[in-house]
Amino acid sequence: LPDWCGDVERGDAEAHLIALAGEHDLDGLQRLANRVLEVIDPDGFDEHLGEQLRAQEERARARTRFQMGRRGDGTTHGSFVVPDTDADTLRAAIEGIIAPRRNQLAAESFGMGADDWAGLPRDQKMGHAFTELINHLPTEALPLAGGLAATVAVMVDVDDLRTGQGTATTTSGTRMSATKAQRLACNANLVAMYLDSSKRVIDLGTTRRLYDRHQRLVLATRDRGCVFPTCDRPPSWCEAHHLNYWSENGPTDLDNAALLCHFHHHLVHEGQWVARMSSDGIVELIPPAHVDPEQRPQRHSRFASQQPRAG
Repeated sequence: LPDWCGDVERGDAEAHLIALAGEHDLDGLQRLANRVLEVIDPDGFDEHLGEQLRAQEERARARTRFQMGRRGDGTTHGSFVVPDTDADTLRAAIEGIIAPRRNQLAAESFGMGADDWAGLPRDQKMGHAFTELINHLPTEALPLAGGLAATVAVMVDVDDLRTGQGTATTTSGTRMSATKAQRLACNANLVAMYLDSSKRVIDLGTTRRLYDRHQRLVLATRDRGCVFPTCDRPPSWCEAHHLNYWSENGPTDLDNAALLCHFHHHLVHEGQWVARMSSDGIVELIPPAHVDPEQRPQRHSRFASQQPRAG
C-alpha cells in the first residue's frame, strides 16, 4: 500500500483479505493483495498499479539468472529465473509444439508411436520441445563472440564422416557419433574441421557446404516445409539436407537439396529412410523395410496432386 494509507485504510485492506483467505489459494490471494488498493481507493488504483508493476519489472530484471552444467552422462542440467513476460514467450512456444491437436505429428517428429508419446510425462514432452527450439535458434543473427557467430566447431576424421562410423569431438570436449556430426554438417550452427589420419586439420568444412540465403528462399518456395510425409514443420524450422551427402562430394545445389526438420533430418542420416529427387522434381522418401516391405517411395501430402511422370 502507498505511504499515504493510514491505519484505517490498512485495517480495511487486512479485513478484506482475511475474508477472502478461505476462498483462494496462496497465489490467488497474492493477486488479490496486489489489487486491494482498488477497494480502498478506486480512483487512484490504476496509477498505483502502474507504479507497482514498474517496480516489480525492475526487480525481475535484477533477479534474472541462468546456469547450466554437465551431468557426465551425456546430458546437461540447468536452471533459470527470468521475468514472467519472457517466460510466457518460452512457454507459448513449447506448448505450441506439444499441443494436444499435434499429438500424432509430435509423436512422429520425436520418433515414437502416438500412444507412447501420449504416455510421456508432461515435463519430458516439454524437454523434447525445448531441444527443438534450441536447434532452431537463429545463431547467425546473434551477437559475435571473438569475431564469430554462435557456432560450434567439431573435429572429425574425414573417413569417419564419410562412413558415419567412429566419433567426433567439439572444441568444448563434447563427443558425438560421426553420424551425428555428418547430420550437423548441414547446419549453419556448426563448422566441421576435417582431420587426416595424423589428426591434422586438412580442411574447414565451410566452402559451399551450406546453402545460401537465396537458395534457402527457393527451397522454401519449392518444398514449403519439411518434405517428410505427414510432417508439418515450416521452412523456418527446417535444415537444408544434401540428398547426396556433402561429405561424399554431393554438390550444394538445388537439385541436390531438400528441406527436413531436425528430427527427420536425423532419421535420414541414421540411414532408416532415404531421401531422393524424383523425375518430376519432387523429393521422395523411401521407407525402411520394416515400415514398408516393398519400400515404395512416399511424398508429402502437399504434393499428392503431383504424380510422378511415366517413364
